Amino acid sequence: MAGRVTGSFSFARLHGFAERLGDGVRDLTGWRRFFFAVVAGLFSALAFAPYGLFFFLLIGFAALVLLIDGAAARPKPLRNAAFVGWAFGYGHFLAGLYWVTYAFLVDPGAHAWQIPFVLVFFPGGLALFPAAASAAAAWFWRKGYTRIFLFAAASAVAEYLRGHVLTGFPWNLLGYAVRPHGLEQLARVTAVYGLSFLAVATSALLAWVILKPRQRSGWIALAAWVVVLVAGNRLLFPPPAQPGPYVALLVQPDIPLAEAGLENWVPWLNRTPLDALVRRSVNASRVPEATSVNPPLLIWPEDPAPFYFNRDPVFRGAMESMAREAHAYVMVGTVTF
Repeated sequence: MAGRVTGSFSFARLHGFAERLGDGVRDLTGWRRFFFAVVAGLFSALAFAPYGLFFFLLIGFAALVLLIDGAAARPKPLRNAAFVGWAFGYGHFLAGLYWVTYAFLVDPGAHAWQIPFVLVFFPGGLALFPAAASAAAAWFWRKGYTRIFLFAAASAVAEYLRGHVLTGFPWNLLGYAVRPHGLEQLARVTAVYGLSFLAVATSALLAWVILKPRQRSGWIALAAWVVVLVAGNRLLFPPPAQPGPYVALLVQPDIPLAEAGLENWVPWLNRTPLDALVRRSVNASRVPEATSVNPPLLIWPEDPAPFYFNRDPVFRGAMESMAREAHAYVMVGTVTF
């Protein structure tokens, strides 16, 4: 009896904690709401490489749903929802796209001063898309589970627009963080935006449970949703990949971006780096997996080095020699202007 009472008491305390947490987030205002939304966005970006912590995406977007729920209950709900959506998006893109600043450090004396502007305007502009999704969801916000799927649908549409408007910037779309191989097959029908819908819908259901932990319907809906996802992943899980008749070898030249380092890569002045890269590529083409099938394909992808296939006979000769020695097709990046 004592054990049962203790367990019941602990479960009640958990319910109470969840209610206080949900109400506390919903009731945030002013700079506290802004700061909380930015931090939630920052943590949600941990779902992407190199960390791959999908749990933080669920928690981050669950927090955003709670903030939108509070905004929808106040005067001027669209403005408040857009505000929290923008703050969340700013934190999300600031953490996920910090690497853009690396390009400004290649020549820091000339470009480093631009980094603060990049850190403000680039994620700030991209944050307009989650701001629009949050405002659209708040426009149709209703009590019950319908708001969950409304917000998930609005987020997926916003991601589609981000991938297409002004040529698009589909980097760190939410669906990229969905890793189960079975669920990934959904992208064959819906593209990555269907996976984004699944991620946000799961987060929103989690937020619903936090808001109303004493309602069994929320727990039942969350459990049913998890069962559907697990079953769908199992049913759609692809069979093991079978080795095909062709082999492609991707060689990363690992060429320095700094101008001082590039001087050593000019083929007509110094052939040593180019010859070393050619030798490494030829050796890779001789592995059993490549020699037991059709001629392999050697690929040198990104190529910021001074390689001019059409104008530099040294580089062109090295590529033709590599193709003959490796008995392979060769695809290389080259400068054409």
